[in-house]
Amino acid sequence: MNSDTLAADERCAPEVFWLDTALRVSDYGALGERVFNAYEGPDALAKLLEGLDRSKRHVVQVRLGHPAVYMKPGFGARNYQTPLEHAYDNPKAPNLPPAASRSPEERAAMYAQEDAVLDWLVTTFFPTNAGSRFVSIQQLRNQAEAGLSDPVTRAELQEAAKQLLDRTDAALGQLPPFVAAGRRYFSLADLFGLLTGALGTAVAPGAWPPSSQVLALFGPMEIVEAQQVTGPRIPIAALMRECANLRGRLATAGAATPVPRNVVPSSVTVGGVRLTAAQFLRTAAEAYAAAPGTTEVEVKWTQGYSVFGGSFPPTRPLADRGGTWTAKPAAISMEK
Repeated sequence: MNSDTLAADERCAPEVFWLDTALRVSDYGALGERVFNAYEGPDALAKLLEGLDRSKRHVVQVRLGHPAVYMKPGFGARNYQTPLEHAYDNPKAPNLPPAASRSPEERAAMYAQEDAVLDWLVTTFFPTNAGSRFVSIQQLRNQAEAGLSDPVTRAELQEAAKQLLDRTDAALGQLPPFVAAGRRYFSLADLFGLLTGALGTAVAPGAWPPSSQVLALFGPMEIVEAQQVTGPRIPIAALMRECANLRGRLATAGAATPVPRNVVPSSVTVGGVRLTAAQFLRTAAEAYAAAPGTTEVEVKWTQGYSVFGGSFPPTRPLADRGGTWTAKPAAISMEK
């Protein structure tokens, strides 16, 4: 994923984002696509931090106790990087070979570098860089979750639906990676749940509820692209009935199942017309954003994966990239 895209405003960090309803902290981002190892020392960290784009918030991972502190990476015929790799390949002699171990003096020097990094951060970097601090995973999650459970107003959902339509039209049918409304971000899966809930609870076309609730949904199990039906017009009333059925299934809590209940369906049939998940999302957005008095919406060709889906490693088939429907920036609420 493009870290610049995920750092959508000053509240977001390129290294932190939402995916599959979980907050993710990526190794890719500010420090040249790697976690900083504290044994490299404070001078190396200072050099890396000097190159940061300070107009954006960053979450920098500093690793303590890397295996390289007590072993020499790249040992053995297979260029082992960790003792665990060696142990798996050599179950009858899993212990680290003596030649691959660092000397007591080397270990002491590298541990001293780790201590020096922590001291430099606390005594030098933090005091001269307001707002910088150590942050725990739980604290980061709490601050990224601020406001996520708030109801989505009708105006916000209107803005999000229109943005989806405008960006999809501009990209000739390819979905955007996520949408924004005001100061909030919504993944494609978020928007699928919001529109399904709004259309499924409305009493009449256009009489949408004043607010809707975000559902924690996973992306489609399979991205269906072939044999899309395009052109037919679907009554909004039929779409609303199917949304009511879908909403009941998606919002149902219960015991774990082999296929989660809260997963975006790969296809949905409305009024005898089979729509892919992407077509259904686009059609639901068309219905929600339609002018008063509109009774039908047209089914259009829509690519099932977003630009995020297209950026995943080519070893993963496009059909298996439904998880990218859950990607969105993490707006981190940091107290002053």
